[in-house]
Amino acid sequence: MSLYDYYTGQQSWSSYVLGRDLGERFEITGNKLAIRLNRDEQDKAIREGLGSLENSFKSGFGHLHAVREGLGSLKDSLTSGFGDLQYEVQNISSGIDRLNADFHILMGDVVWRLERQTEILKGILRAIQAPLDTAAKELRARAEFAYENGWHDKALDDFLESEKKNYQDFAVHRSIGNIYLYHLIDLPRSVGYFLQAAKYARPRDVKQAAESEYFAGVAFGLQQDFGSALQHTREAVFLNPAFYDAYYSCATFAMLLGQSDIVLDGLERAIRGDARYFERCKHDTCFDDIRSQINSLLARLLTEAQGEANARIAELKQTLKVLRQKGVANDVLEKCSARLTELEGLQKQGHYSALRVAAPRAHEALVSSLQDGVKSLDETAKQISNEMSGLRYQLTSKVHEIEAQRKNVEAPEDFGTIFAYLSILTFGAFLLWIGWPPFSNWFTALLSIITLIIGAICFCIGAVFLSINFSRAQKIDSLASQASAARLEIGRDEVLQRLEGEAAEVRENRGALSEMLAQSTVLKPAKLLQSEGIEPPTSPDDAKTRYTMILDDYGPDRINTIKAIREVTGLGLKEAYDLVNTAPSTIKVDVDRYEAEAIKAKFKAIGTKVSANPV
Repeated sequence: MSLYDYYTGQQSWSSYVLGRDLGERFEITGNKLAIRLNRDEQDKAIREGLGSLENSFKSGFGHLHAVREGLGSLKDSLTSGFGDLQYEVQNISSGIDRLNADFHILMGDVVWRLERQTEILKGILRAIQAPLDTAAKELRARAEFAYENGWHDKALDDFLESEKKNYQDFAVHRSIGNIYLYHLIDLPRSVGYFLQAAKYARPRDVKQAAESEYFAGVAFGLQQDFGSALQHTREAVFLNPAFYDAYYSCATFAMLLGQSDIVLDGLERAIRGDARYFERCKHDTCFDDIRSQINSLLARLLTEAQGEANARIAELKQTLKVLRQKGVANDVLEKCSARLTELEGLQKQGHYSALRVAAPRAHEALVSSLQDGVKSLDETAKQISNEMSGLRYQLTSKVHEIEAQRKNVEAPEDFGTIFAYLSILTFGAFLLWIGWPPFSNWFTALLSIITLIIGAICFCIGAVFLSINFSRAQKIDSLASQASAARLEIGRDEVLQRLEGEAAEVRENRGALSEMLAQSTVLKPAKLLQSEGIEPPTSPDDAKTRYTMILDDYGPDRINTIKAIREVTGLGLKEAYDLVNTAPSTIKVDVDRYEAEAIKAKFKAIGTKVSANPV
């Protein structure tokens, strides 16, 4: 049983909700929500979309898992003897738009109670409540306490009093709307308060405004006012384009109105946002009247997902091949190979959800493998560098030893000193020449002897010191020749040359991997499809997917048109006023088809003429 049965009146919403004690059906622990379902409700819940690839169904004593697609019947029967099934959802306080296919309409009240505890929303509400007196704040606190404890009649009375004191408190309007929708079952009143919540939340928190519009649409749908339901769910996705459950609801209401083009567009957006909507759409009886078109849409999306997954996995295979060629470490190759095997397993399943998971994971694996490869080559380069440093140290140790010996040799004297020694030697030689042979008389003989002695001493001193300097110079030249020969030997060493070649190759390989890493950006699906030889589907409208919105005439109510312009564009009052007064004028450029239709519907409701011109 799905919401479609309640929208079409086959089942009563009041009997569905009031026949169950919601307070006992939900268990909240932190940010985790568990929904208890009995045996009769298990298959219904799964068909309504509670199945998930990431979550498991847990019974009291064992673990049960939904089928891979996230829908259909459970693989196994319950092992618990009590017939209770707990469906757990993590981080439920993050909001409906983050839950996507995990969201179920029965969660609405519980999710809202949790969302009110988030710091962002609490901060906004504190600012709204700041001007209130103590009595007003106590009244609101009392209403919230009653609401949390399930005293809905009392909570409603206090919330209504609180609304009178602070009409801008959208949380009060939202809480009253929930009470009328889930507990007291007054759908017209719930619609009114959800719309009030959307109105006052819009300037402060667009996400809350979108949720309020969404629940107003659901309440309209339960009253079988499908036109209003579609209008408000479309407003929800206009305010929050990431609200994929609202896209799915838009498709449901459009189906009930017979607007198949909006159905297909809404479903495609929901599926692209969360792959689990693929199987929900596949099994939802709401779309049976256009099942052939739905099947064509699903086939196209499946083909795209297959093409993208195939292309990504092919990229990963090529990367693994490159990593092998570049000589990265074996542990990196094994890790990449293990990732590839895992992704090929997902690819072989052929399910849309699995393929949608495989494509981004393959890209992540590609980037991670390239990063690991670069790190591996860095480590290899470091090892080679260390080995080269050790070898160079061994080869240069002899050079250092020779240089040390050379430094220990006393340097020869300078030219002036050598010239002095040479002069002394020459002077000694001259004295020896003039003192030989000695003269005949005693005086000349004595003088000759003295001259010979002095000459011999001078000659010996000059000769000895010149000899010492010559020996020093010769030794220094010899050590310099030995050092040059040792350095030349370093340059000719075969092992060192091999290591230098390996280092150059590693640097080149690292540069190639770094370039591949820099270029490993996410490709568009169409490009991926073409890379696999699969032609992406085309239609006559493909070239008109982007639009420029033109205000042709501001219509009967200029003030409402200015307000709508500000909501759509975010312009200030003066800018919006000038835009309206200069009609025809451009409202917004480069919008997609869905947003264009939402803008047109918004202005049509106030009698303003707007056109969408294809870009």
